[in-house]
Amino acid sequence: MHRGAISAQKGSRVKTLVPIPEDLQNRDVRPCGGPPIPATLWPVISTPIRTDKPWGYELLWASTARYAGKILHVNRGEALSLQHHRKKEETQYVLSGRLRVELGEPGDGPLKTFEMGPGECLHLAPGTRHRLTAIEDTDVLEVSTPELDDVVRHEDRYGRAGTSRP
Repeated sequence: MHRGAISAQKGSRVKTLVPIPEDLQNRDVRPCGGPPIPATLWPVISTPIRTDKPWGYELLWASTARYAGKILHVNRGEALSLQHHRKKEETQYVLSGRLRVELGEPGDGPLKTFEMGPGECLHLAPGTRHRLTAIEDTDVLEVSTPELDDVVRHEDRYGRAGTSRP
């Protein structure tokens, strides 16, 4: 991103949302009466990118070369694919609602099933087969490594098995 714009980023595409007025680009700011913050350290403010999914939607609120952050909203009774990631590592934190989680080792072995609710979290290492099904409308905070398109779908009730499309 070039200096002088507020942007939203998805993958390698950067969309300029609001140009920063030139007279503000080099001005230091003083938040809440504290010490001045140099203009070069101003935060970039953007709107999360919403992607509708057959099971609900996701809000991509952070996407950098080192990490990504999403909120997954899964509608009651809907399920993500049974999937794994080759490189992507993720941690999920249930903000609200209840989920049925299916987990399995790489390969075709049995899946373990359990429920998660608000305040519980789950770490998924690369290769872990997993599926989330919403028992009720559920919001999940997901933080991961940046490989957002790294998904191998084993089963999918929406006809997306074998693909990585949204």
